[in-house]
Amino acid sequence: MIITTKGKYAILFLVDLSKYFDSDFVSLNDVSKRINVSKKYLEQIVPPLNKAGIILSNKGSRGGYKLAKKPSLINLYSVLVSVENSFLSEFKNESEPVGFIFDELKETIINYLNQITIQDIQDKEKEHLLYDYVI
Repeated sequence: MIITTKGKYAILFLVDLSKYFDSDFVSLNDVSKRINVSKKYLEQIVPPLNKAGIILSNKGSRGGYKLAKKPSLINLYSVLVSVENSFLSEFKNESEPVGFIFDELKETIINYLNQITIQDIQDKEKEHLLYDYVI
């Protein structure tokens, strides 16, 4: 299984957008600064997410991006499949006697990623921040 920085940054991008779910569209500049990823790199991530129906885009002075659906309805599998060209490509159908092991492993990974949502990540991030204090 290969998850590149594109997949990682797509998840970070969506988690950031999830914090503004009930707000207007968010500019790519603002997201770029908050998650410390270049705007140019985010511009490569946006089109596949938009095409997959995960985000909405709006042009103009109030333009930007927002989640197309609630964070609790966006799972990691759909995000990674939309931005990663070679995601899970190393798990090919094996005709060898042990091929079923890799098929089952691939299914386990897919099921696991389908269970984790952007909301789950945002909640874990909030939980982590609650315990991350300095006296």
